[in-house]
Formats: sequence, C-alpha cells, structure tokens
Amino acid sequence: MRNRLKINQQLLLFFASIVTGSTVATLPGYAAIFSASQTYLKLDNFNQIPQDIGVFYEDFNSKTISDKGKGAVQAKLDVDSIFKAENSLVFAQSNIQSQVLGSGSDYLGDLKISSRFVGQFFIAADRQFSFDFTALLGLVNAIERGQDEAASTYADISILLIDSLNLKAFDSFNLFANLNTDLTEISDSDFFSLTPGNNFRLNQVSELPFLGGIQESYQVLVQGSFQRYFPESTQLTLVAVTRNKSCGESSKKLNICVKVPEPSNQFALIGLLGLSSVLLLRRIMK
Repeated sequence: MRNRLKINQQLLLFFASIVTGSTVATLPGYAAIFSASQTYLKLDNFNQIPQDIGVFYEDFNSKTISDKGKGAVQAKLDVDSIFKAENSLVFAQSNIQSQVLGSGSDYLGDLKISSRFVGQFFIAADRQFSFDFTALLGLVNAIERGQDEAASTYADISILLIDSLNLKAFDSFNLFANLNTDLTEISDSDFFSLTPGNNFRLNQVSELPFLGGIQESYQVLVQGSFQRYFPESTQLTLVAVTRNKSCGESSKKLNICVKVPEPSNQFALIGLLGLSSVLLLRRIMK
C-alpha cells in the first residue's frame, strides 16, 4: 500500500522562522522573555519504495498562566509535515516551530511536541538501502531580568533503522541541542551533541552559536546520507523522531522551566519510540 499523508496544522499562531543569520537581533522588542525552538528534517533520494508510511504527532502539551493586569504570555506552534510515496517519488519532510513569549510579571508559558515519520521497506537479499538527509536545529532564548526570569528550550532529531521482525536496531542518528538561560546558574547548562551511526555519512556540519548572557541562540545544520548492505532479505522499519520544547517563566519561584539535562538517556528513549512505531504500524496494517 502506498499512500500520502500530509499534515499542515496551525495549532495556535504562525511565527516567522527563527533560523536566520541574525536571530537575536530580530527578537520581539516588547518581550521580557522569548524562547523558541525549530526542528527541520528532510529525507529524500531513497533507492527503495516503502510498503507503508505514516506521520504521527504526540506528547503535545501547551500551558500558559498569567495574572491579569501584571503579565501577558503567548505560546505558538507551527507544524508542517509530509511523508510522500507515489511511483518513484519518495520523500519525508518536517518543519516544526515552537515559541513562547511574555511580558510583565507573574506569568508562565510552556510548550512541547514530538512527531514521528515511520516507513516500512522490504529489502531483498544482496541489496543496499540508502537515502539522503538534511537535519537542522534552531534555538533562541532571551530574558530581560536575569536574576528573576528563566527560559529553557531544546530540539532533538533522531533517525533509527530497525529490523521489523526481530525488533533489533541496525543503526541510528541523533542530533540534540538545548539552551538554559538563567544568570543565577553558576555552571554552564547548555548542551549540544551529534551522534551518527556507522552507516551514516556526514557531508556537512555547520554551527552558529551565540551563548552566554541574557540572549542566547544556537543553530546547527547537518547534511549527509545513509547506506547499508543487506546480505539477507530484511523487513526494515525507518523511524524519524523530532522533539521541540520552549518554556519561559517570569519568576523562578514557579520552578516550571526545569533545566533540560544532558541527553544521557536519549538513546534508550528514542529506542522505545522506535519499537513502538514498529508495533503501531503493524496494527494499522491489519
């Protein structure tokens, strides 16, 4: 079965792309706190046609709290994803942007979402499976009163290749970044990681960091390809996961924008998402 799934969903308000060459300079002048996250992922040039495809959204949570007359806060999310398989044209593309901005006092904004591409392929014996990919993360935090306010944001892109029958991972790719902007923190709590598997070839890695102080941003672009030889016929599931989170609070007494930790358990979490994707696609096919 070949089908086309396209979701172009504007859950709240559209906001312009945060990944520009001068992100900090374009921050809204009225916002005491600004926190934004973008993930962009494109998979194309597949040498195999998928048997089934799917696009799934989950873990969506939006929370805005403000004291009328003292503060105002907005949470905005823009989602645009497609996985297309028609004739010889196969590609998947996702662009997700989350943003929290607020002004005044006594307010909180917290927004997060995750998405999954899932594709099932049959690879004949003595064949290769390959595709190209482009992955981009963009993060921005800005606070006005460094002693009181806090902002945290993260973005994460993972790609997994799984043996559908034995539920065994062949290979994986992970790109992760987070910014925690809080001047009362003694240690640097920003963290970035890139972990490509053995069969992922990186052609380009470009970074643009502006770190420290009350305005921070980080952008990274990774382009490359995946290629693996299969000596035996294999039922293969490709899973691509993106995650976004933006959070801002006018007072750290609220303690909602918890510092995002280093991704020590990223592979375990993404692995569980990958296995659940295989099981989910099996149920849909029945």
